[in-house]
Amino acid sequence: MIRQYDSTKSTRIGRLACAGLAAVGLAVVAPVLSAQAGVPSTDTLYDTKTEARGGCPAMDWHVMVHPDKTVNGIVSWDGSKHMAHLTGTMDNKGAFKANAVESEGNKSYPVTGTVDGSTLKAKISNTGTPCDNQMMAVPHVANGVSNG
Repeated sequence: MIRQYDSTKSTRIGRLACAGLAAVGLAVVAPVLSAQAGVPSTDTLYDTKTEARGGCPAMDWHVMVHPDKTVNGIVSWDGSKHMAHLTGTMDNKGAFKANAVESEGNKSYPVTGTVDGSTLKAKISNTGTPCDNQMMAVPHVANGVSNG
């Protein structure tokens, strides 16, 4: 007896094999991609002017995140009469720790936060001001335009 070739059965088996391979590939690649989620592949600028909240003055944030997982920039307040230089490092998941060192007086304040997609979220602490632990959302700048 000669069997007739069933192309629908063959196509179904091929689709299942492709789906299985894709699932295995995704299971292997996804952890690697998510581990690098917050780390940019090029220098990335985050820039904004936050609004005053309560006793916390408006602040200008200009922060660059680099592919080598370093973070640096400037935070200013009171109409740019006061400035602090920000330097720190980021882990593979986008969390960073930095110090903001005032240009006058060399006072240093810890800054922690995350980079998630198009927003850098930062909290400054130990300033003794109403700004302590307030989350500041600083949007990514693309082609000279803030996305916030």
